[in-house]
Amino acid sequence: MIMKNLKKLSRQDLKNVKGALNAILPLQIGCAVRCVCTSTVDGSPFIGICDSRTGLCCSA
Repeated sequence: MIMKNLKKLSRQDLKNVKGALNAILPLQIGCAVRCVCTSTVDGSPFIGICDSRTGLCCSA
C-alpha cells in the first residue's frame, strides 16, 4: 500500500520525504521509543518518547 502511494509522489515530494527521513534518522539512536512516562509536574502517567538505550523519558 505504501509503495502504491509512493508512485503517486513527484520527484520533489520524494526529495522532501528523503530530507525528512534524514532529519528523523539520528533520533532513532536515542529518543525514538514510545513508552509510558511519569509527569514531573503532578506524577501522572502519559505516553511519551524514551531513549531506546537507557529507557529514560526524553519528553517531560
